[in-house]
Amino acid sequence: MAQCANTAQTRQSMTEKNNIRKCTNDAIKIILYVVFMTTLFLLYFNDNNYEIKNSIDYHSAEYNSYYRKVITTENSSKISTKIDDNVKEGYVVWNDNCRIPNISAYDKTIKNLIKKSNSPKCFSTLPLTSVILDVDKWSYTFKINHGVHSQISKSIVNCCYSPIIRNDLKFKNNPKDDDRYKVEPKCYPINDSEIIPKSVEYMMVTCELRPNGDKLKSTVYKDIHAMVIDKGQRRFRNADIPDKPSVLIISIDSLSRLNLIRSMPITYRLLETYGFMSLEGYTKVADNTFPNVVPILTGMFVNQMTKRCWNSPKDEMDECPFLWKDFKKRGYVTAYVEDEPNMGTYNFGKYGFRNAPTDYYSRPYMLAAEHYLPVVKYDGMSFCLGPRSAPDRVYAYVEDFVKLHRHHGYFAVFWLNTFSHNDVNTPSAMDQRTAGALSKLLDGRLLDNAVTVVLSDHGLRFGAIRETHIGWLEDRMPAFYARLPTGYVTARPSHRDALAANKHRLTSPFDLHLTLKQLLFQQLNDDNDDDNTNSSLPVAMAEGCPTCHSLFRLADANRSCEQAGIAPHWCTCDEYEELDRRSRIAMDGGKYVVRQLNALLTKYRMMVRKGYACSNLSLRKTVSARSRMNRGNGRREYLLVVETLPGRSMFEVTVGQEDGSGAFGMLGDISRINMYGFQSYCTDDWRLKKHCYCVKKNRKPAGS
Repeated sequence: MAQCANTAQTRQSMTEKNNIRKCTNDAIKIILYVVFMTTLFLLYFNDNNYEIKNSIDYHSAEYNSYYRKVITTENSSKISTKIDDNVKEGYVVWNDNCRIPNISAYDKTIKNLIKKSNSPKCFSTLPLTSVILDVDKWSYTFKINHGVHSQISKSIVNCCYSPIIRNDLKFKNNPKDDDRYKVEPKCYPINDSEIIPKSVEYMMVTCELRPNGDKLKSTVYKDIHAMVIDKGQRRFRNADIPDKPSVLIISIDSLSRLNLIRSMPITYRLLETYGFMSLEGYTKVADNTFPNVVPILTGMFVNQMTKRCWNSPKDEMDECPFLWKDFKKRGYVTAYVEDEPNMGTYNFGKYGFRNAPTDYYSRPYMLAAEHYLPVVKYDGMSFCLGPRSAPDRVYAYVEDFVKLHRHHGYFAVFWLNTFSHNDVNTPSAMDQRTAGALSKLLDGRLLDNAVTVVLSDHGLRFGAIRETHIGWLEDRMPAFYARLPTGYVTARPSHRDALAANKHRLTSPFDLHLTLKQLLFQQLNDDNDDDNTNSSLPVAMAEGCPTCHSLFRLADANRSCEQAGIAPHWCTCDEYEELDRRSRIAMDGGKYVVRQLNALLTKYRMMVRKGYACSNLSLRKTVSARSRMNRGNGRREYLLVVETLPGRSMFEVTVGQEDGSGAFGMLGDISRINMYGFQSYCTDDWRLKKHCYCVKKNRKPAGS
């Protein structure tokens, strides 16, 4: 019996040892698997970095001499100096009327404000579902990504899709006309590798996953996909017409030239080495996005547009002469895509468009994604829309659109807000992915027949950096890079030369408008490249700036802000002298600014929701005062920063003073340089949003 007992104990001990050994082996396998996958991921990540860097290095040699070409001036004489030497050292613009200093992107005065930013991860690996484009067949295939989701994909019971469409219009205009979309109630079954019907432009995919382990109920995976479908619209083939290139505009909101260099160095280097030409004197003409985009696309200031076609923010903009209408009339395919629908350029405090303004218009797609998918915020912006980020969705759409229309004439604008609008550091989080998206287009030779512009509307307009001199300059001087296709340069070399020479000239959005117009209307057999004298072109004049002209002409060497359509408040051409903020001029100027603010609040008081009002503002203090002499007209101007109550709002204003009476006069817009947050919750009017401090109206006493 004892022997049996000992044998049993021995067997039990051996079993335990085997179990322990098995568990140990399993643990080692798991650890090795994790190490392997981590190593694989890092190698993949580094390979992506290497591919982008290698691609940039390859093109560095190709475009190294790009700016060293001999350029042609307005009188056809030759300039033998290098473009980069065409300005006084220490300045980006230097002439009798304008001197803009060349400040380092890494200036020591802002060093403590700069840091690397990391965006949230929208998904640990690739999304579970995707759509794959077949360019030759112009079709999309639904794909379940089994490789990176082997366990999850095996648990899929079924998937189905619901098309997303833009609703039919109601009879009367409605403030939500541009927000309309409908997800069809029926969900159509779809299998892995099945071709998606060619009529489906946007769709919501729903996959049911069977329960496992501790889960008793099945779970659901959702995503929303966009397809660039063939809409059968009139289009022309321009692959063999180098003089009629397509136009691709990619804009990163609130990104100055200096912040592009500082926070997106990979993208910056890519632009510099792929033949993009910068305009270092490019200056905004208004405060925020909308009034800086309107001059590019219409050639007008907003107040001129309101008289022509847009009487009120409650009116839609369908009747306004945006350039995409002109391009469409001449057979170009048009597109407008923006990543943040709640603060869309044409919708924030405005009603947008009753009908889709372009052939491809992504607003239904982005609205549906933001409504039906989990949203993860990044610095206050809707960054993650389900398993993919909003900018990644835009970059994927750009790639598909350009692939499908690379041989057709197109005019396309892609606008990105979510990673750059609210903070000077957040663009760094998307540097590699932005460079990767651009390098795909360039390395794939998808832009060989497109004028490509990468720009911004302005620099960061608020925050700690905005209270510095560097921030003041960056706000006014957005990034601008343009690249001309080789075929176009061969056909019109003087255009490339003038654009390169304008690097160190004062330029504005009105010049870009006239450049786009020239691209649209010029003819292959035009003998004269001068857009003002060519009889085959329409009169090349921008209503908002009659003295502006195409960037394909060399800008006036002594150009002033006034000649470029830039108001004194936005002009960076003159150096300021610091004044005592407690001086008489500073205090009187501050009081004048507050009176102007209250007059503006009174003018638009009907645009506040019922039961609320914008509080009357009072001057808390004049924060700073600076003075300069305008080189163009000899007028004394003052740049004032004031803080008001309630709310401790900070405003920046440029005022002039009459010599005789000493009376002040406004010289442009009023800038809000700290965030207003929820202070203006009672109004959506774009003219009031940055100025209004909302309060409830006083109730009348009982019986009155």
